[in-house]
Amino acid sequence: MDPSLGVHSELGRLRQVLVCKPGMAQRRQRPGSDAGALFDALPLVDQAAEEHGRFCAALRLLGVEVLELHHLLAATLERRIARNWLLDRWLDVSRVDAELAQQLRPWLQDLPAAELAERLIGGLLRAELPFEASEPQGLQLRSADPRTPLLTPLPGSVLMRDSSVWIGDGVALSRLREPERRDEALLLGAVYHFHPRFVGCNTGWWGEGEQDHGPALLAGGDVMPLSKGLVLLGLGQHSSVQAVSQLARNLLKRGGADRVLVAQLPAQPAGCHLDRLLSFCDRDLVVVGGSALNASQTFSLRRGARDDQLDVRPEPHPLLQVLAEALSLKQLRVVVSGGDPGGPWEDGGQLLATAPGQVLAWQRNVHTNAQLREAGVEVIELPGGSLGRAGSHAYACPISREALSVP
Repeated sequence: MDPSLGVHSELGRLRQVLVCKPGMAQRRQRPGSDAGALFDALPLVDQAAEEHGRFCAALRLLGVEVLELHHLLAATLERRIARNWLLDRWLDVSRVDAELAQQLRPWLQDLPAAELAERLIGGLLRAELPFEASEPQGLQLRSADPRTPLLTPLPGSVLMRDSSVWIGDGVALSRLREPERRDEALLLGAVYHFHPRFVGCNTGWWGEGEQDHGPALLAGGDVMPLSKGLVLLGLGQHSSVQAVSQLARNLLKRGGADRVLVAQLPAQPAGCHLDRLLSFCDRDLVVVGGSALNASQTFSLRRGARDDQLDVRPEPHPLLQVLAEALSLKQLRVVVSGGDPGGPWEDGGQLLATAPGQVLAWQRNVHTNAQLREAGVEVIELPGGSLGRAGSHAYACPISREALSVP
């Protein structure tokens, strides 16, 4: 495993990130599909790809190594053991019927690694099947029209912060609320298990293994490592109490944290992740999306008297005061996002910090960007928005940050 891997804060100088470029998966979206749940409307893929390229170029200019999922997955699939591991799961009867699996397996087994990676992310339509299906064809093949996906595309893969998150020297794999997005974590599981850069990394915080998670849901956008030993989790529509409790328990029991703060996210705006409502931009500066988050209940979790117990205590103060005290600050400076064009989803939040006092932001968020500059933050503006609502924080999964030095 690369010894530089590890993330202990939202602010330490960023060194390595995972991203996934827009492409085939997003082009698969059709009117009436699930695109609206992710992108508000059908994505402008060519424009999005150009914007994503500029986003990655900006990161590289800042000294960040950008690792792209298609390339990582292709390198992973060069290993026969990795290909077998992933195809065993991808062609499971819960995804395709037995007859279709029998037809697809020999072809997928022999595909060049880069093409197989593209198909696993971008999907396969019935019309694209490059061979004549033999008997028995099964119900799935016989009932499919030419535009029916035989392998489901993963358009949400571009939102890389959702599907896994690094906490300290380990990683948690997500289980996303949207069923059509859950295979994103399976691809990352293959990369973390078999790619030479990650072999041997700690994948035990949450989401590892073949167990049934039941109703438990976890999204990377609801997880924020704040400092060594301190982690903030959001409890809401995307991360359930079962998953949040399990993740906190694992972190506390296995040395990943000494204290876990849990913020109970407000019901409105609907569908929000923690990082949509809160962005760390400098050591003592945050961007918040309105007042609802600060008014919500916060809990402190520590190890209990026994290893199998959690010590859970409601905090009597608002979240921002709790955060300031936990970070040994007198108080946090606050920029309230809003006033930008595009409605409540495009309010200037969800910002990726590349170092203390330095963030990547979309050009359209004029009002919020101006407030940040007035507060002394270097705002690197980029075009963004062709894929809809998400901010820069959603498009990159940090896997390496420098330790946050004491000022």
